[in-house]
Amino acid sequence: AYSDSSFQAEVRTLIEEAEGNEAKYLSLLAPTAGRMQDPVFKRFGLPLGQRGVMLMKMAVKTIAAHSESVAELAGDLRELLGLEREEGTVNALVHEADR
Repeated sequence: AYSDSSFQAEVRTLIEEAEGNEAKYLSLLAPTAGRMQDPVFKRFGLPLGQRGVMLMKMAVKTIAAHSESVAELAGDLRELLGLEREEGTVNALVHEADR
């Protein structure tokens, strides 16, 4: 869904509208991404909106910390949302916590 050309066009428009302000971009992105996330959240029993996003992010980060393939997929999804990849940061934090 995130790779859909019309969704990607919306993401590009939001990036331009935010003019480099990350907080503004995230607030603009939330309803747009929510339209794509809601069916997935419903399917897996997650609450819609910000609470569902936070639960999803926690679950993905937990699994990605132990699975390079999941970390890579999460990075790919972040890029489709116009966000920076995180997998290097997440894995570094997990390895630091394991010490």
